[in-house]
Amino acid sequence: MIETPTDLESYMQYVYSCLLNLQNEGVVVSRRAVLKGKSTNHEIDVFYQFERAGVIHKVAIECKYLSRPVEKKDVMIFRGRLEDIGNIQGIMVSKLGYQKGACEYAKHYDIELKTIDDIPSLNILTAEQAKAGGLPSKNNIGQPFWILMEKYLDNVDAIYYGVDDDLDGKCTMPLFLSKRDAIYFLNNKKLQRKFAIRGLTQRNLEVLIGFGRIKDWKFYLMPSPCNAENNGGVIISPDALKDNYLISEITENEYSDDYFVKPKRKGLSLARIVDELMDGRSIKLLKNIKRK
Repeated sequence: MIETPTDLESYMQYVYSCLLNLQNEGVVVSRRAVLKGKSTNHEIDVFYQFERAGVIHKVAIECKYLSRPVEKKDVMIFRGRLEDIGNIQGIMVSKLGYQKGACEYAKHYDIELKTIDDIPSLNILTAEQAKAGGLPSKNNIGQPFWILMEKYLDNVDAIYYGVDDDLDGKCTMPLFLSKRDAIYFLNNKKLQRKFAIRGLTQRNLEVLIGFGRIKDWKFYLMPSPCNAENNGGVIISPDALKDNYLISEITENEYSDDYFVKPKRKGLSLARIVDELMDGRSIKLLKNIKRK
C-alpha cells in the first residue's frame, strides 16, 4: 500500500524494474539517482536508461505524493531540471491527478503524466512476469531455439510438445535451431491443429530449463536442416542446456569485449566510415570514396 512519498518512489522503482526486465534485459532502475546537469546536479526520484539501436535513452520519473493535484508550476520545475540535464525523457506520477494547466504544459513539452491508478497492481505485474517467461509471443525470435507449444485461445499455453523416451520413460522435448526446421517437423507430424511454433528468448529458455530440472525432462537438439535424410540429433540435459546455451552463464573470465585495437591500415573500413559519419564529416568522406 502506498501511504508516503517514499512508498511511491519505491513502488515506481519496483514496477519499472519488473516491466523493463520481463526478458532479463538487465536494465537497472535506480532510486534517488544524482544526474549532472549543465548548471548543477539533480536528484531524480526514479531513473533508468537503456540502449536501443546504439542510442542511449534516459528516463527520469518524478513522484508527486501531494495533498492536492499537481499544478503547472510543479511541471515547469520538473521540465527545467530535465532541460538542464539534457537528452532525457520525463515521466511524472501523481497521487491526486493534475490541474488543466499542468496537463497542457506537460503535453507541449512531451512530459508523460500518470496517476497512481495508472500503475499496474502486483497481480498484473506477476501475471506479466509469468506470461513473459513461460508464454512466448508469436513475434519472438529464437535465441537460439524454436519449440512447439500447445495452442490456447489466441496464443499458447505452457504445454510443450514432447515424447516419452522408450528406454527411461522421460519426456524428451525437441528443440529446433531454425523456424524452418520447426515448420518441417510440425507439418511432417501433422501437428498444426494443436501446436504452434514459438521462438525462445533467453528468458523463455531459462524458464524452460527450470521446468525441465523440476520435472526431469530431457531435450533433443534436432538436426539442421531437419529432414528425412538427416537424423543426427543430440540428447542434452537441462543442466547441459543451461551451461552451453544461456548467455548469462558466461563469465567475464571466459570472455570479455573490454579492449581497444588501433587499426594499422589507412584504408577505409565500415567502422571507420561510421566513425567519420558520426563526426559530421560525411560529405568529405563520401567524395573521397572511389567507385571501383
